Amino acid sequence: MKLFLLVIHIALFFTVVYGEEVSVESKPLNQNEDNKNDLFMEAQGKVFRWQLNKNDQIKIQKKSNQKVEIIEKGEHSVIDRMVLHDIYLNVIDKNKENGYLLEGSFYSKFNYDADDQIFQEDEKFTSIFYMEPRGNMKVPDGIYMPNVRDIPVFPEIDPLDKKEAMMPGYQWSYPALELIKFNLLIPVPLQADYEYIGREKYKVSGEIMELDSVRISVQINKEITSLDKKAPRKIFGYMTSLLTWDRNRHMPVFVKEEYNVFLLFAGNISQEFHINSETIYSKIKKRENGLSAELLKSEIKEAEGAGSIAITDEKNSVTLSMPDIFFSYKSSELTDHSKELLSKIGKILSKTGDGHKIVVRGHTDNIGSDSFNKKLSEDRAFAVLQYFVNNDILPAEFLSFEGVGDSIPVASNETEEGRAKNRRVEIIINK
Repeated sequence: MKLFLLVIHIALFFTVVYGEEVSVESKPLNQNEDNKNDLFMEAQGKVFRWQLNKNDQIKIQKKSNQKVEIIEKGEHSVIDRMVLHDIYLNVIDKNKENGYLLEGSFYSKFNYDADDQIFQEDEKFTSIFYMEPRGNMKVPDGIYMPNVRDIPVFPEIDPLDKKEAMMPGYQWSYPALELIKFNLLIPVPLQADYEYIGREKYKVSGEIMELDSVRISVQINKEITSLDKKAPRKIFGYMTSLLTWDRNRHMPVFVKEEYNVFLLFAGNISQEFHINSETIYSKIKKRENGLSAELLKSEIKEAEGAGSIAITDEKNSVTLSMPDIFFSYKSSELTDHSKELLSKIGKILSKTGDGHKIVVRGHTDNIGSDSFNKKLSEDRAFAVLQYFVNNDILPAEFLSFEGVGDSIPVASNETEEGRAKNRRVEIIINK
């Protein structure tokens, strides 16, 4: 049974799931007649309003320590793991009636060893949607991410209001929605309860900051009726979090969360999640004159074996494809000239700016069993990533790996020439 991965990213307001419409009504803003249709005008002079500019880029990093208890056929097992989520939001436009138009990329990776810095790639999603200054979001039909929606959403009243200011202890509630994904997307209605704590001092990256704080509580209790046989029959539990807000940058600084969630499946199978996480928000500078296929080609052309590497340039990434001549036969052991080449590639990436997300992906031909090919592809991808980390060429926090076996061929497996092209390791660098 595939383990359900519980993730919370950011809020979203409206979606349609496989033909079934799911909506959460937004509370009216009760604005003055002059600015009732201008979301940015309403946000002026208030603390709890997102204020972004076109081309701003937001990076959201979430680190979760998860303990999962599974009961199946009377047997009890426990899985401990760490899951990292990287979210990149780019403001591509602004509209006074809809808010900020965001282009989002959502990545997740995991490991099962608390002492291991290396993570395995899990999932990637992209989406484009609107976010209002208060936190409500509007997205096209059928979008999965962000999967927890309308958390946080802020009320009309604000700490800087002149007539009726928000004071410590002020409470409000707002409906929310979570989508869980098995074979189908399943909507789970939620209600988020908020309490304004006030201004408090926190130490952030060695700096003392005075931040506005909000406590958030969410109760989950849902009987699920679905055609998806792999879906749970019931989900229940709670989430509590502490959100801190920077009134100068008009965005969150960090969020600390605790989850306890139970999933009950048919056949007396259950999964119990105990999760503690911390999310960090930051603005990042858009790179100029950064990474390109031509830059990589020029930098590595003198290295042995460089001519056999295919380098392709796409809109959001550059991919280097290394044939299996860089490994010992049917092995994940790197050859000496492959190490020289990887050192050159890593040094180039380290010079083009911090923060490139890099995925090392292993591939095989279709000779051999699926399990053998999957493991070989994972082992080869891991060997490349491990070389970068162990030789202090690239930091582990920007790296992850995955092996896909023979599932993504680039040529026919009917010929030796095609199979040779399919046996490869790709280094995918997001711009």
